[in-house]
Amino acid sequence: MSKISARDIQTFVAGAMALNGFHSLFWAFSYCFYPRDFEQISIQLLYALVLPLGIGIFMGRAWAIRLTVIYYWIIVFSTFTAVPIFCFSNPAMAKTVIWYSAYDLLISIFVLGLISWSRSRRFQMPNTVH
Repeated sequence: MSKISARDIQTFVAGAMALNGFHSLFWAFSYCFYPRDFEQISIQLLYALVLPLGIGIFMGRAWAIRLTVIYYWIIVFSTFTAVPIFCFSNPAMAKTVIWYSAYDLLISIFVLGLISWSRSRRFQMPNTVH
């Protein structure tokens, strides 16, 4: 049985991100044909940004990993900021907003954890001087 490498973890993250990004892009496109708010289309397009980031990680680009970390930290920070504000202003929708936000928040924290694990010292190559 072989050990998990940093590249294996990053490939898993890239595949999950690309799948979610494609899913969001599909829904943004389909919302154009049905009467939806502009907010729903723009939110799906925002979530579709993970598609090129996932492809970049799969191709081994360091910039994609850095942008992914920034992207998911923004999602985490905005969730912790916007959800209490929205729940305070619209208490009737609080339970629904918290439920769906918790799902996105858990995914974001999980992806951040995997990326930081793949960049940990455990997976660094030892410096050997001959």
